[in-house]
Amino acid sequence: MSFLARTLICPSPHDTDLTEAFDKHQEAYRMDRTYILRAYDPAWLNILRDRALKGSDATLTALTEAMLALLADPPAAGSAFQEQFRTAHDKARQYAYPLASALLDEKTALSGLTLDYTLACVDMGLIRAIEDTALTDATLRVYVTELLKILSTGMSKPRHEVFRRFFDVYSEAVVYHLLRERCGTRLTISKI
Repeated sequence: MSFLARTLICPSPHDTDLTEAFDKHQEAYRMDRTYILRAYDPAWLNILRDRALKGSDATLTALTEAMLALLADPPAAGSAFQEQFRTAHDKARQYAYPLASALLDEKTALSGLTLDYTLACVDMGLIRAIEDTALTDATLRVYVTELLKILSTGMSKPRHEVFRRFFDVYSEAVVYHLLRERCGTRLTISKI
């Protein structure tokens, strides 16, 4: 499956107003500890804003607008700027991409402690594409719901077992997504 491992988070070649504002902000405040923003992926900012604008989603639009407002005038937020931006960013990502957010949280929790091979094999760009397609595809919505349910398994099972089960269902979703992408509506598949 190595040919799948490089799906872009943001496949569109243009930058949104949010990404442009973020880049300008980073350049302007790169030496300022109060306003510098670390560990944000511009590709995720771009895809969040793009989805908000294309989908006319009021909640996502409001969250990305909040990020834009913060980037436009960081001193107005003062010392709370980084926290306010992080909150708006995290809410937007969790709202638009709950599965990707849950996976990123899992990876963050393991960071510096260990590496789970099955979790490392999950293509985040493909997860983003699956979640986007799930907006209009009922079968993919079932997969996303099942994957979220698996990740929400408490500590009753070891995480490596949870990740293994996750990867099994993820693999099914990838095959379904690729078949739908290649065959369009000519192919009808339902999750068993």
